[in-house]
Amino acid sequence: MCRYENPDKIEGIDMTQVTTVFPLIITRDDLGSALGTNAFLNLHFQELLKGKRYPRSVTPLFCLSSDDLEKLSAYLPDCALADVLSARHKRDKMLQSSFWLVENSVLKKKGERKPTVLVGESGKLGRMMAERLGLKDDTPRKVESGEPMNRGE
Repeated sequence: MCRYENPDKIEGIDMTQVTTVFPLIITRDDLGSALGTNAFLNLHFQELLKGKRYPRSVTPLFCLSSDDLEKLSAYLPDCALADVLSARHKRDKMLQSSFWLVENSVLKKKGERKPTVLVGESGKLGRMMAERLGLKDDTPRKVESGEPMNRGE
């Protein structure tokens, strides 16, 4: 993808329009969110790039945990990931902090959002646990019409 000769191809994507590559590691555990992890990995990544030239601009290496990405998913329908990562790098050039500890101008403009998958599934889990424990759920819920209703009805 970044080599001058015989660059890797991604089937179905026209790479001629890509001017910048954003290397991103997503970890399955919280290590990707730990303070200093991104800086450490990027330091070694920059050593690998040292002295090499590429036909496309290559940003620093970014590292997120899968949990970070799930939270970020609420913004991705109307925010480019490249813009979010650029804003993150602008505020923390050394990439030393955890992703959510750094103010991000792109996300701030959109306001706080919760990922719909997580919100919906955690609600289902709570109702399932209450049912198994024999607890009555008196909290109002909304039906598709938007009108609140009690579960007991």
